[in-house]
Amino acid sequence: AEEPQSQGGGGAEGGGGDDGGKAEEEERSLCQFRHLPPMKKVCLKGTHKKKNQSPKLSGMRSNPGTNPLLLMFALQLREKRVHDVAAIVQNIASVAKSELEKIRAIWVWLCHNIEYDIGGYLGQSEKLCSPEEVIATGRGVCCGYSGLCMQMCRLVGVECQEVAGHSKGIGYRQGQSLRNVKSDHLWNAVLLGGQWFLMDACWGAGRVDMEHQSFVKRFDDFYFLTDPEEFIDSHFPDEERWQLLEAPVTLEEFENDLRSHGSERRERPRPFPKTPGNSSLLGQKIASGLLALGFSSDEGEANISVGFSRPVTFTYEITPHQDFLHCGTPEHKEGSHSSFGLLTVSQHSMNLQLLPPASGAYNLRLYAKFQNAANFLLHCKGKVAGRDELFPPDLSSACGPGTRTAQAGLSKFSHTAALVSTPHGKCNITFHNRRDLELYTTLSRADETDASAFPLARHLFCTHTDSKVTVSVGLPDAGTYRLGVYARNGPGGEFHPTCDFVLRNGCRQAGLPFPCVYAAWRKGCVLFEPRAGLLDAASWVRFRVRIPGAQRVCVVAHGRTDLKLNKSRVWEGEVFSGEGVAVLKLAANSAESADMAVMMTFDVKKPS
Repeated sequence: AEEPQSQGGGGAEGGGGDDGGKAEEEERSLCQFRHLPPMKKVCLKGTHKKKNQSPKLSGMRSNPGTNPLLLMFALQLREKRVHDVAAIVQNIASVAKSELEKIRAIWVWLCHNIEYDIGGYLGQSEKLCSPEEVIATGRGVCCGYSGLCMQMCRLVGVECQEVAGHSKGIGYRQGQSLRNVKSDHLWNAVLLGGQWFLMDACWGAGRVDMEHQSFVKRFDDFYFLTDPEEFIDSHFPDEERWQLLEAPVTLEEFENDLRSHGSERRERPRPFPKTPGNSSLLGQKIASGLLALGFSSDEGEANISVGFSRPVTFTYEITPHQDFLHCGTPEHKEGSHSSFGLLTVSQHSMNLQLLPPASGAYNLRLYAKFQNAANFLLHCKGKVAGRDELFPPDLSSACGPGTRTAQAGLSKFSHTAALVSTPHGKCNITFHNRRDLELYTTLSRADETDASAFPLARHLFCTHTDSKVTVSVGLPDAGTYRLGVYARNGPGGEFHPTCDFVLRNGCRQAGLPFPCVYAAWRKGCVLFEPRAGLLDAASWVRFRVRIPGAQRVCVVAHGRTDLKLNKSRVWEGEVFSGEGVAVLKLAANSAESADMAVMMTFDVKKPS
């Protein structure tokens, strides 16, 4: 017989009770430890739970597990009676930006759209295991969950296996012998980042009330990418390798282990330190080498800092604090599209600066090496940060120079912090690219449509000479911007995020765009003047540019003006912008081709 976890006394993973009991348990798990200054009217509560929460990871602003789009897509598919596995996967995976988020989207969809088939388990009806039947009826036993999960994962290119074994679910009695007893349960293992992880959507979807022979939907994140040392408390695989433990547990140890019973799975809450200092809250089993966890709250900003002895990958997730099944959110006004936090990770430390965009309660989960390291409840009341103070959207987990830039070979940054102030709306960020990676930069903000007449890309200009890279920024208006730096090894490869900067501009004067650059503008090319990409009409403009290997350089308006090569290998000359000309083109040719290639264009103002 299939054995999901039971809500009643017969199930080892019980945790039943009414909503009031659940609320009391939740309240007991919160430990107040800090109040922010009255100016921001924010109070913070926090508790650490040692590896008993799911590793929902997010280096970006949103996560498919909490993205309302995922729930909306699922509802629309159900209303349209779409039962095709591929069509469902295509829709729910469309909100995912990474392999992890695809797995998360699939798991959440399973937990919210498939109910445990009590009739099938009790033999009152035929057990449903095929993916098509499970989707069509919205019901299935454990093989229905695991089989559908495996098929959906493989459709998005994620390696997934079904794992058979014993479970401490319905009908299990503590201490009973399982030797020579056929295993009764199926769950899944997924390959992520070269490492196997365990998850059980059947147990994550809810609990069985055997007294009333009913299924109680209760989403439980614990069974998503659960730590193997926790998973073995209630799941014993037939094949030892799927324990994913360095020291495997024997069947006898599994039978006699008491840790999987009911609320005993939940570790007793421990108070969070009120001042920075050494702390044992981050378990060594999660990320060996974590030494300290500090928390401070100054002027309404929450900051979490971690120190460690060897490099550790960190990510975080922050979501509205409420029942997952209700996709409502706290009241978000103008800043609803902002990023909640600014995460910087260096060789021996991590800092997460939090700035929620609206009042309300938020769950914060911190992850180290794909494992849940600490959890907090952030409660913001009353006044929150102003629109210009909020972080820009879509910040990655690589803000500022740190481990990711070092791994890419980028070094000697002129700005070593992720947050850059530009009081005059301009700045130059320089660094060295010793591996000669191909670089790509982007500029974005929350209200991009309100920026200027030119795309934000026109307010960035990159110069790459030898190993030095200069990213020039001229912001169009006051506000907060995200500057993203991406790199790849060569043509045809994927650009990977290496660093994000947050630019805060207090200058209200509109900044001019840079010229529009074309593919012919390559490493070694330098634009000395004009730097502005918007020129006055009917005026003389001085051009000075260095283009290695060029045989001829000219500026095209009504006619063509050739630039002269001086002793410093700089092409220069005076060009008349003319009247009725919309664009000036800078073009050059080389010894390899007689054709003139457009390097960049300059817009010309319309006469007033």
